[in-house]
Amino acid sequence: MRSPDPSPSFEPRRNLYPNPGYLGSSSHAAIFKHITPSTDGELTGSNQLLGSDSISSQWIGDNHLLLQGADILRHVLTTYSLSAMKDLVLFWLSKDANLALAEPFVAPVSESVSQLFTSHDENWHLVYAQRLLQNSAGPLQFGVSSDLESFSAQFLDHHARWETLGIFFAAVSRATIDIPFFPLLYNTEEQQYNLRRLATKLSDFALEISLSLDCLNDLQLMLQYENFIVHSYVDG
Repeated sequence: MRSPDPSPSFEPRRNLYPNPGYLGSSSHAAIFKHITPSTDGELTGSNQLLGSDSISSQWIGDNHLLLQGADILRHVLTTYSLSAMKDLVLFWLSKDANLALAEPFVAPVSESVSQLFTSHDENWHLVYAQRLLQNSAGPLQFGVSSDLESFSAQFLDHHARWETLGIFFAAVSRATIDIPFFPLLYNTEEQQYNLRRLATKLSDFALEISLSLDCLNDLQLMLQYENFIVHSYVDG
């Protein structure tokens, strides 16, 4: 897949509901001004992401919310094995536990996310943050002929969105509550708590970034609900 036009036009759609959008440096208007969409609206593939030289440092620097999300993403993935976190979630699921609303998507999302981050150049976290944002800005299509597989295919693998990431790390956080000992990631209560705190924080940023786009969809609503439930467990 060829790289996107370096200076395409990207027009935000007018929403029919009375929502002014996220106000501030991360408002949808500010983001839309800088997003560079791909020609077919999807990631280039797990091994063919745009290089770090394709990122506008001014764009990423102006979007403080996205920059913070990218930084916590880098911190989590350099501190913990993504494959081990996937194994934790799948082990949690094997105990007949799951997220309440996003239940059908947790397993495929976990498999997808565990294979997503393959490039680790200097600015890999900024590249992924930008491309996840591009996907999150697009609508999720469904109709009378849609099924679970076709719907979920729109936010898995190279279609992954910030919402996808948020649901996965919500599941990671919940799993740390129910699984007291998982040697691949934690052996002590302190290590267990640290992973839970970081997973919850990344899920928070995934939700905030998704909301900042003012592009309401079913997946975003699921993430909002699951994030609230996570905080009810973690914060009380």
